[in-house]
Amino acid sequence: MKTVGPPRRDSPIEIVHFADPWGWWSWGLEPILQRLREVYGDNVQVTYKMGGEFENLKAWMQEYGVDERGTVNWILESVALTRMPVQPDYYFRCQVESSFPACIALKAAKLQSEYKAAKYFRRMMEAFGLKCLHATDNTLVKLGGEVGLDRDRLRKEMHSDAVEEAFEQDRQEMVRHHANFDALLIHDRLQTGESRSVCSAEGPNQVDHRGNAQDQQDHETGRNP
Repeated sequence: MKTVGPPRRDSPIEIVHFADPWGWWSWGLEPILQRLREVYGDNVQVTYKMGGEFENLKAWMQEYGVDERGTVNWILESVALTRMPVQPDYYFRCQVESSFPACIALKAAKLQSEYKAAKYFRRMMEAFGLKCLHATDNTLVKLGGEVGLDRDRLRKEMHSDAVEEAFEQDRQEMVRHHANFDALLIHDRLQTGESRSVCSAEGPNQVDHRGNAQDQQDHETGRNP
């Protein structure tokens, strides 16, 4: 297998995934992104931007009219489509209340290293979706240390105003592009102007409210799955 190293900033193609470490679509898209890195190497740069799936899990579930069983069913639908298994009840096993802290932690990690931040993102998804570790700041810091991040710096910058602002900018950019959690935004840097298109994991014109950024614009708390 081809070794995938740190991304280059001068790659002709940038693929942006508006993601969330708690998002089942982000986990489902990982094999696609990994394959793109392996096949295209330095010709493609994968950029993770944090969309923030839910600020408050209970409020998010109430907004979409689902209970615990309904949420589990949504996750099972994604697993059936992407063939990337997770524990379907991991939200409840992990006792997560908000996905925002993990998103902010990822933004803080990027200040140290884009390469390590990408490893950290995957490590968080494995820890939550597969191992069902509890959603705490201590868990986030521990996982960062496991991929080589400075734990003390990560803990400090997770709570900085600058990092929270960077997270908010990502969320607003997701709204501007009408992007989805189950999609990839492709930017051809060789074009004279911006050339972007959206590729959905569900195929063209198959995105519903559970991954639609327009709903995030309508519901500014960003609680859509």
